[in-house]
Amino acid sequence: MRIRIAVALTLCAWATHGVSPAVASPFNHGDFPSPAPGGVDFLQVTEDSTTGTPPIFEEPIRAGDKLIFQPSAFAAFGFGGTSDVMSGVLTMNIRAAAGEFLDYLVLREQADYSLLGGGTAATFASIFSQVTVEDVTPGGHGLFGGPMSFSPSSSFTLPGSQFGVAEGLLVIDLSGLGISEVKLTIDNEVSVGSEAGTTALIQKKELEILHTSEYVPEPATATLLAFGALVMRRRRRR
Repeated sequence: MRIRIAVALTLCAWATHGVSPAVASPFNHGDFPSPAPGGVDFLQVTEDSTTGTPPIFEEPIRAGDKLIFQPSAFAAFGFGGTSDVMSGVLTMNIRAAAGEFLDYLVLREQADYSLLGGGTAATFASIFSQVTVEDVTPGGHGLFGGPMSFSPSSSFTLPGSQFGVAEGLLVIDLSGLGISEVKLTIDNEVSVGSEAGTTALIQKKELEILHTSEYVPEPATATLLAFGALVMRRRRRR
């Protein structure tokens, strides 16, 4: 019910006032060093967008070895035959404490979606996140990463009005490689299409980036892994 109310309010506001994408310079949120000895530092946290005006993420929240983003304007909306795309790139360096190395990077995100009206599969809402991790320490392990997997899906269509939450996950295993610092890049995109008499909305709600020395999937996470979110290991440059 909360999702439906929030979506309805958003649809009304956007339909009344409209949205005018703009192009602006990258926005630097700054550094988020570890508040305790032995933790990781999140450095040079920067976002950019070719379809919106940064910041489209709110100021991140540091919680232990986790950085939490709550997007304030990362959404796509279409109605009556229009389509829309919102894209953004989030970058940062993640650095281990002096004398230590990185182990697992766990990335999770959530997005709300809503499809209304008596349309066909031409009315849709979709989400995509491509993650790249580059070793920037001496040793040259190259690139890691891949696309985030979403449950129940990364794309939703009519017929049948739909409301729900898509949950994404990607785990990157750096353990045992002796890597002390990486550059993380997350290429995000949400998109919608609509038809006469239909509306489509998708909006990112939260993104979490966690570093942990021991990764044990929770039951819900294990289910999502079964949908195809594999633990990503090294992918060397060729």
